[in-house]
Formats: sequence, structure tokens, C-alpha cells
Amino acid sequence: MFVRTEHHVAYATMFKAVRNYASVFFSTDLVLSFGSLDRSPCIASAFREVLPNIRLLNCYPHLARNRGASDKVGLLTKKAFYDDDVAVNIRYLSVARSEEQFKALPRLFVDYWRSEGEVGYANWFEDTYLGSTWMFWYYQSAIPCVCNSLCYAVTNALESHHSTIKKTCVASLRSSTSVVLNDGIPSILFHEASQLFQQILYHFSEGPLCSESVENAQRLLDNKKNYYKLKVPVTRVLFGVLFNATKFLKSSKNVNRSDLDRRRAQRYLNSLEGKLPEDVTVRNAERYCLSIHQVKLLHVEPVTDFIPSARISIE
Repeated sequence: MFVRTEHHVAYATMFKAVRNYASVFFSTDLVLSFGSLDRSPCIASAFREVLPNIRLLNCYPHLARNRGASDKVGLLTKKAFYDDDVAVNIRYLSVARSEEQFKALPRLFVDYWRSEGEVGYANWFEDTYLGSTWMFWYYQSAIPCVCNSLCYAVTNALESHHSTIKKTCVASLRSSTSVVLNDGIPSILFHEASQLFQQILYHFSEGPLCSESVENAQRLLDNKKNYYKLKVPVTRVLFGVLFNATKFLKSSKNVNRSDLDRRRAQRYLNSLEGKLPEDVTVRNAERYCLSIHQVKLLHVEPVTDFIPSARISIE
């Protein structure tokens, strides 16, 4: 679907069309839990009008560019503070492991910026990216959803994240509406129609593991200090495993190597609930809160409303 202008009415019309044709073709009342956008008020308001209970997922790549823009860096009294601290701290926030952890870590970082005299930048970042509407830009919050960035909904007529379109389908990226409708869109549709169709479609996670993934998993398991098993207290049933992140793997050549013991595991699990260690600082926050990955074993949880992925084929 295509939107030619950045305007509430245009986006609301598109979202209503999606819901309408979901009903027409699939007899489904489409209610989305998540929507993706690039901190655009007109998209946000359109989402809220059509899907009032939707959670808005903000675009981290846009944030990453905006945080280092010259006018924003100009808010800093010490220019080196951006590369040495701000950029590092924001990158940590982008990989927060839970919503509770994400809400706790900014207080640590933003308070530190203010203590270093960077009140202007701290206030701007807090007001812009930590409010309730725009806070869901960390990766863990980006649950798969309908992303309007995939609908070519942009100001410039044929601007798109899809490099193939820019390289093969159109002669100009900035065109009038008539050129977009009569030349650009037909060219894109023809290009897509000419591509080979995959005979069977299924979720990527249902496919076989690649050999590289198996090798990496084996490397983790070779050293027992790289993982920690989580078990139900009384029954001792295994329900999860914590693994060292790559940066902290146990290796004689790794200066950041860390044993994944019970103390470190509990400190990490507490941080997932928003309970940061008393001795946490901006210097050790990564090691304390962001140095571990968790794998949950779902065999101990009841599976309800499970629907196998659809198999689509062309006869």
C-alpha cells in the first residue's frame, strides 16, 4: 500500500483500508497490538484513531541518527562527552532485555549526564525519547507487527528502505504524483511479479539450524562457566538457561571474560524486573545488566491457542 503524503488523513485511510479488506477477504476483524513508526505524530494519531489500544514502536535507526545530529550535539558543553558517554549509554539502552529494565536504566544514565553538567542534552533526550508515547524503541520491544515503513509511506514519492527499488525500478526518486501512479508503482509491481516465487512459505524459525549456529552453541556449552541453568526450586525442573553474551565469553584470549555463576545470574534476573544492583554505575551497567542472554524452555508452560503456520503453495 502507498501513501503519497505525510498527513493524518492519508495514514488513517490506509489503516482503515487494511482493516476493511482483512474483513472482506479473510472475515477477520483485524486488531493489531503493535505498530511501527519513525516518531511521526501524524502516523501516531492515525494509529490511535483506527486502533486505539495499539502500542507504538519507535524507529531506533532514526533515533540513532537524530541523537548525533549537529544541533543535538550542540546542546552538550563538552563535545567529547557524546562519543565517550552519551552514544555508549544510548546503545546500551537499545539492547535492554525487558521493559522494566529499560525503564530503570535511563534514570541511571540521564542522572549521570546531568551530574556531568549536560543538563540540556539530558532534558532533550528524556522529553523526546523516554515519554510514554515514544519510549518503545529498544530492540526487545520490537515484536513483529505491521510496519508502515514497508508500505513506502514516505514524503518523497519513491523513497524506500528497499534498495532494489531504487536501483532497478525507477528513474527518479522524487517525482510528481502522476509519475508515481503511472510509472513508479507499475514498475515496482512488474519487478516483483517477475521474481521467482518460493513454492512453500513458513516461519523462518521452523527451518533447520545452520551449521554456524550449531557450532556457536557448542562453543558456549564447552565451558560450563558460560551458562547457568534455571530450575524450579522444589521439582528442580529445568525451565531456562542463561548464556554469556559474546563479549563476555570465557576464553583465555578474552579480557572481558566473566564466570556466569549464581550471584551474577541473580543480579541479572533482578535487573529484568527493574531492580538494579546497589553498586551499579554507568561503567559497570553493561556487565551487570546486559551481558547475558536468556533462553526459556516452554515445555513447562501450557500451550494454548496454538495455530501451526500456514503452508502456501502454487499448484
